[in-house]
Amino acid sequence: MAPDAPERLVAPGTPGFRCQPQTCDALCCRSPYLAGVSERDVALLREGGEEPLHFLDIDPGQLQELLGQGMRWSQFVTLRQEESRCVFLGEDLSCGAYERRPDGCALYPHRLVFVPPGGDRIASNVESVDLLDLSVRIALGWEPGEPPYVPLVLRDLACPGFTEPPLSSAGYTALLERIWDLDACTNHAWPCERHGDSA
Repeated sequence: MAPDAPERLVAPGTPGFRCQPQTCDALCCRSPYLAGVSERDVALLREGGEEPLHFLDIDPGQLQELLGQGMRWSQFVTLRQEESRCVFLGEDLSCGAYERRPDGCALYPHRLVFVPPGGDRIASNVESVDLLDLSVRIALGWEPGEPPYVPLVLRDLACPGFTEPPLSSAGYTALLERIWDLDACTNHAWPCERHGDSA
């Protein structure tokens, strides 16, 4: 998401999403939007034949240092932009790396946050990703009980793609499950099918 992008809660009954890059001139693939990239994202793009120095906004020395650090990089690395456009954005506004795009791009325009029950602020330091997973499993109806945190799906208000029919309860459940799978992989380095390391 862009810095300080206004967001709104997604819930059953809110409009569904379909990417419509011609409507917004691929807004999310241009500055000020920056796509963060993890080492897992780099590995996935390399499997597709992409060279990191082509798509990362980083110099060669920094790249070698980061590749030796494992899954959790110590600095924020982004996809490179040329003339304020992502290097993968085609003239027809399609993504040249769509099937292997970074997890952050796959999550957009949604974001998952967690709030303590009865709380009014997003939890920033959660002691265990297992508690987040349990919270999602309870929200999805897969586990009984009261969740330690309430998972909330937010959307970027700048994205014009929310024009589809309202989400049903089943549609929202499927969206929450998909977003948690990506978020757990992206932000918590959990094994995932997308990166070929599912548990």
